[in-house]
Amino acid sequence: MVGSSTANSDSFKVTTAAEKGNEIRMTRLFNAPRKLVFEAMTKPEHVKQWWGRLGEGYSVPVCEIDLRPGGAWRFVNRHPKGEAAFHGEYREIAPPSRVVYTEVFEPFPDSVSLVTADFTEEGGRRASRSPWHIRRRKWPTC
Repeated sequence: MVGSSTANSDSFKVTTAAEKGNEIRMTRLFNAPRKLVFEAMTKPEHVKQWWGRLGEGYSVPVCEIDLRPGGAWRFVNRHPKGEAAFHGEYREIAPPSRVVYTEVFEPFPDSVSLVTADFTEEGGRRASRSPWHIRRRKWPTC
C-alpha cells in the first residue's frame, strides 16, 4: 500500500510505504544506458557534477568513494548557508546493475539508511530505470 506519492516529471517518482512507515521508493528514468548511469553514481568525477548541485552557490568539495563491499564513501555539499555532509559504507556492488550502501546524514549519526539502487534497461530506448529503496531504522527529528 502506498502512503504517499509525488512526481516532478515523467522521469521521476517517489512513493512511501504506509504500512512500513520507514521505506521510500524513488524511481528515475534516464535517457542513457545503465552502464553510464552506474558510472555517474559511482565515480567521483561524475558525482561531483550532479550530487547536491542545486544551483549557484552549491558545490561538492569532498567526494570520496571506495567502491568495494566494505568500502566507505563521503560527500560534502557546500551551499549558501554552510555545509551538509553524508557518509556510508558499500554493502554490495554488482556493476552495472546494483549498488547497496548505507547512508548517514552526519548531524544525525544514529539514523542510518540502507539504500538499494537497481539499474535496469528499458526497451529499445537505451534508458535506465533506477529504483531506490531506502529503509531507515529511525527517522531523525528536527
